[in-house]
Amino acid sequence: MPIDREGKLPLYRQIANELRRDIEAGRYAAGRRLPSENELAAYYEVNRLTIRKGICLLVEEGLCEKVPGRGTFVSEQQAALSARSA
Repeated sequence: MPIDREGKLPLYRQIANELRRDIEAGRYAAGRRLPSENELAAYYEVNRLTIRKGICLLVEEGLCEKVPGRGTFVSEQQAALSARSA
């Protein structure tokens, strides 16, 4: 689902929702690295700060983990919980 630039929901929340759906659908498996902030910014056609804010929401939820110098990864524990509930 494309992001709605005219909608009421901030872009970073829409992007976080998109990434959450992709994780829950299995597009990004447990332990898998998400695309870089630059790659996601190019894909969604937004700036990197918007991507970073969206990813921070997923980290706060425990769905993703940031590893300094390596990137952002899907949390092993949280992905397993999502798979069980599906």
